[in-house]
Amino acid sequence: MPDSAPSLAAVRDSLAKITGSTLFAGSECLSQFLRFVVEETLEGRAARIKDYVIGVEVYRKDSSYDPRTDSSVRVEAGRLRAKLTRYYETDGKNDAVVISVPKGTYVPIFASCERPPPPTTEKRVHLRVRTGVAVVTFAATVLSLTMWALKTRITQTPTSRVVPVTAYPGYELNPSFSRDGTQVAFSWDGGVNEGNENIFVKVIGSGEPLRLTHTTAREFSPAWSPDGRVIAFLRFLGPGDADIIAVSSLGGSERRLGKTASVVTPRFFAGSQLAWSPDGKWLCFADRDGADESEGLFVLSRETGEKRRLTTVPSKLFRDRGPAFSPDGRWVAFCRGESFGVFDIYLLALSPEYIVSGNPRRLTFDRANTTAVSWMPDSRHLVFSSGGFEADRALFTLDVTQSTRQDNKAVVTAAEDAFDVAVSPDGRRAAYTKRIVDTNIWRVELAGTHARSVRRVIASTRNDQLPNISQDGKRVVFSSGRSGTREIWTSDVDGRNPVPLTALSSRLTTNPAWSPDSQQVAFDSRMGGVADIFTVGANGGAPHRLTDGPGQQGYPWWSHDGRWIYFNSGQGAVRHVWKAPSSGGEAVRVTTHTGGHPKESPDGKTLFFIRDDRLWRIPTAGGSEELVSSELVDESNYDVTSRVVFFIPPAGTKQRMSIRFLRLDTGETGEVLRLEKSPSIGLDVSPDERWLLYSQFDQEGSDLMLIDDFHPRQ
Repeated sequence: MPDSAPSLAAVRDSLAKITGSTLFAGSECLSQFLRFVVEETLEGRAARIKDYVIGVEVYRKDSSYDPRTDSSVRVEAGRLRAKLTRYYETDGKNDAVVISVPKGTYVPIFASCERPPPPTTEKRVHLRVRTGVAVVTFAATVLSLTMWALKTRITQTPTSRVVPVTAYPGYELNPSFSRDGTQVAFSWDGGVNEGNENIFVKVIGSGEPLRLTHTTAREFSPAWSPDGRVIAFLRFLGPGDADIIAVSSLGGSERRLGKTASVVTPRFFAGSQLAWSPDGKWLCFADRDGADESEGLFVLSRETGEKRRLTTVPSKLFRDRGPAFSPDGRWVAFCRGESFGVFDIYLLALSPEYIVSGNPRRLTFDRANTTAVSWMPDSRHLVFSSGGFEADRALFTLDVTQSTRQDNKAVVTAAEDAFDVAVSPDGRRAAYTKRIVDTNIWRVELAGTHARSVRRVIASTRNDQLPNISQDGKRVVFSSGRSGTREIWTSDVDGRNPVPLTALSSRLTTNPAWSPDSQQVAFDSRMGGVADIFTVGANGGAPHRLTDGPGQQGYPWWSHDGRWIYFNSGQGAVRHVWKAPSSGGEAVRVTTHTGGHPKESPDGKTLFFIRDDRLWRIPTAGGSEELVSSELVDESNYDVTSRVVFFIPPAGTKQRMSIRFLRLDTGETGEVLRLEKSPSIGLDVSPDERWLLYSQFDQEGSDLMLIDDFHPRQ
């Protein structure tokens, strides 16, 4: 009986014995597999142990390896489990430490195992005594573990069967169950990966899905009506705007129910953004309305078109999203954000007429990237998706009638990279979106406005994005999740010698920018939940806070002389460009109207910024704002040189899969490079204008996963 966890040294000794045994002789690949998963676990990096990582780092597959179509790692894992079983039946039957790799995971388990010699007849009395002691010891161990579980109340539930609902190429998102729980509505881009999601319905366990919409617009967030007849969804119109559409669950003509100006596009895995009331008469969603365009949750009557406000986002917070009505109609649960990627769950009481009764009550205090919430049939327990910004996520359950503190949640399942979540009306099934994404940084050699060659320079199995080249041309700073949380990293221009500049362990630290003298880096971080601007030395050290609210501050950019740092500031979709002295001091608003993502021209005379996916400019000495071009520009993917703007068009446009140029003197536009894979975020041109860096999805997509026989701990 295991009585204690084995030491690291004991585990490594056991590992050496296994891989040196006669049974593992000639099985070097399986030995490497076992060494890798054991060492990663011992070093505290168990979260990295995934199909893709094992395929690349153990079996030397290239970056195009796709675990969804190549099952070799899963096959090898099965061989390893079988060989370990044979080893402990033969050579290892008396080993003091047992190493196992349970099905459904690649993370090993280590257990001490005392194996006393068979008792003789003379020692039977002593055996009874030892057996009694063992029983008492076992009971004490169980009691201890039980008390620990009761104390923490963060306990994994019994294992349920988790299987794919869909495994199509591209992105499948936003599952919603039919009334009887046998079908799932969802959004799918058809495998093209960019900007053409449609709404589909699939019978669980069947073959091809039924396509309900056939437009070229982005359509997402389907919500199945309680009577099972109608599916409502969002049709994207432009930045923040979407129509609310209803269509029969069998397909056919559509009906426009209303509009919202506060949607989040699918690429941010924001979860469901529409919810039906239990009687099917109202739809709940986020919007902004009124003279001040204040954001919050609203309900819209399906029959009359009446619109009512439920919540108003407090001035110091970010936005409300992801509403879900309780089955009895007494509550709306939703996610309220302090900043982008920092959300907690709130609960709002309603009257029988869906009139607000009191202020929202905060249920969680994680300051995590909580993206979706769904109810169990008892109207008492919530199931929600939460965790890191892009990985290390799980599904949790929460009793809304008990303590409001975060220790009242329990793990449903360690659902890898789980975004979205939907529970069937009978509570017997749950579905979630499993994200599969790896972004890396690529270098394009330029000959004027044309590409000469392309190669990958900064890569890991986590997301590497938002590169910025130092003015001396020697180093690159970028945002990366390779340390487990999103931090700021730097490397040589060829990607060598990567080192972290920050170790803040906040929910999201990103958007780095070099100072003109290459001695400092500005970035934004959410250490306190709200985004603010910080600076740090080029070799690391303690960050210096430049801004301290109110509102959200992000996307810093230095002036050409280093005296100022420009940045976005605002709430939700309403933001402006501001600037603050880089040495500290009072910030000054720059733009008259909305705008963001500022970049100053190399000569310091002009400030460029993005408004409604178009490039604008304003003289730094003061003057009127001017539209530069009607070309659509992705706000996170552009850079300005002395004569040319290099940019990538926004998601959902025909020219998205390309890097383009715009000549500032003539207005001429054209294509620099046709991209084979979807761009991520971040584009920067070298100071000598001879090359540029951009971020690309080398692996991307998502699948819908089904938890059958669902039984969250309650």
